[in-house]
Amino acid sequence: MAAQVCGDEMPVIEVEKNYLIKLCGIPEDELREVLTLVNAPIDEEEGDMWKLEITPDRPDMFSAEGIARSIKGFLGMETGMPSYPAEETEIEVKASEVKARPYIACAAVLNVEITPWLFISLIQLQEKIHETIGRRRKKVAIGVHDLDKISPPFEYREVKPDEIAFVPLDKSEVMSLDEILEKHEKGREYGYTLQGYEKYPVILDKYGEVVSFPPIINAERTRVTDRTKNLFIEVTGTDERAVNHVLNILVSNLCEVTGKIGKVKVN
Repeated sequence: MAAQVCGDEMPVIEVEKNYLIKLCGIPEDELREVLTLVNAPIDEEEGDMWKLEITPDRPDMFSAEGIARSIKGFLGMETGMPSYPAEETEIEVKASEVKARPYIACAAVLNVEITPWLFISLIQLQEKIHETIGRRRKKVAIGVHDLDKISPPFEYREVKPDEIAFVPLDKSEVMSLDEILEKHEKGREYGYTLQGYEKYPVILDKYGEVVSFPPIINAERTRVTDRTKNLFIEVTGTDERAVNHVLNILVSNLCEVTGKIGKVKVN
């Protein structure tokens, strides 16, 4: 599935028709009509895949789950402000001063069922947020991790480029932060976000092992799979309001279909 942006920056997302029908609980003919009414018209069809144009000021609709929530509200099927209760956890993040990305917000999503379409939808939601309100990860960047593969409490701090090394996502060899920026595809693409800084952000677990090198790449060991049961989500950036807004979108869209929100204390 490819994420796209139209000529005037109108985001286009892909959804599987039958998945969206199931989420909304309405017939296909009615769904086609109401998509236009909620400003998410079908731009193109390829088999069972629909490409939908989404207004840029509705990042909560950058996924099938968010679109379904909007449609249910529009049709009066679910009225009032949605509520997503969050339960207490013992997960903590100790945050030090990080000049390149001073803000971080985190949450857990517990007891999830990662179905193929939910996984695809989650990846697309991250990509669309990164390319729009995230300003190509400069303003906001997201990391989603398998919580059961890492050990809290976590630490968010800055380090020298050659001070730490780990195996980044989609690789098998250990690389320093400088090597990631030089050799990894994501490092070459988003390294510009750290230009001018002598130290780079990292998130570490209780054993000092790298969880993430934001806004560049996660560690391979935190990869989310269809066997993942609990998620750790971190959002970093240069704008506090945007960071919190993006975290809320992610956890609420996920909890439309699976799991429950766990609070994470950021020191």
